Amino acid sequence: MCIRDRMIMTGKPSFRYNFSNEEIKMSIADNSFWLKVRDFAREGFFLGGGTLPENEIPVEYRSIDGRHAYAILHALELGDNKLLLLKDPRGVSEWVGEWSAGSINWNSRMQAMTLQKLGGMSAGGRSFRNAVETFFNKGSQNIFFVSWEEFIKCFEVLFASVNLDGWNTVKSRGEWKEDCMGKFFVDIKDALNYPQYLLRVPKEVEVFCLLTHLIEPSIKTHTKIGFEIHRFNGKLIGEGGFVPNLVGIGKYSAERNISLNCVLEEGEYLVLIAAYELSQYREFDLSLIHICRCRRYAVCRSRWSPYH
Repeated sequence: MCIRDRMIMTGKPSFRYNFSNEEIKMSIADNSFWLKVRDFAREGFFLGGGTLPENEIPVEYRSIDGRHAYAILHALELGDNKLLLLKDPRGVSEWVGEWSAGSINWNSRMQAMTLQKLGGMSAGGRSFRNAVETFFNKGSQNIFFVSWEEFIKCFEVLFASVNLDGWNTVKSRGEWKEDCMGKFFVDIKDALNYPQYLLRVPKEVEVFCLLTHLIEPSIKTHTKIGFEIHRFNGKLIGEGGFVPNLVGIGKYSAERNISLNCVLEEGEYLVLIAAYELSQYREFDLSLIHICRCRRYAVCRSRWSPYH
């Protein structure tokens, strides 16, 4: 499922994490990616995973389908064990991994600990306790638990759709001009006439950045759009003295929505927005969604540069 389709289904900014990406590999190795997924689940994000092609899934796990999407209902830590609660939308998979139904790992202590963690309302108000009790008592082809290590072996991608409830969102609407089209920051001077946003971040924060091309829904083809985030050194492009210092990039792609998930340290940043061959559709929205719990801090203050 592509990001655009997932955004249409959920109505929320969505992100794709490919396990073949070198940065993702590093974050898996140092455990930071697990912590991100765990926190996503706790905050009620809509999560899903896509399996590897069938011939690339280890033989012992081929009870699940290759190139198939599974919902991730929750992420749990049971002592030193990191588990994902998965759901097969078709209800036909029977997982035979380390934490499958009937596994010796599910002793009474582990079952009690799991039900306690799932007690009441969890994962953004969605309760899975009853379904898990059924899993313990009768087994299930609908939901099952997978260890984090097994998940990484069998899946190639993780999707996350942001739960925006209660979080701070900053949105600004802009418009590309005739001289804003063409090259995409081949040289930083090419960005002189592109829309520029100044972001002030008073405290380190994880944000979701979303660039939306405001084009008619009936239009099936899109021009390429994208954005770059640079650490700001006090000089806007065109004032002289600006030094490129890239900290994140929203891929230059022919999509209606371009997204980026990143951590911004305290400081100021410059967001540069590019497009290519826009025809009559010139407007866009730039949204920054703050998912830190310290809501007394603003995500960022945005404004046009003096040029626009």
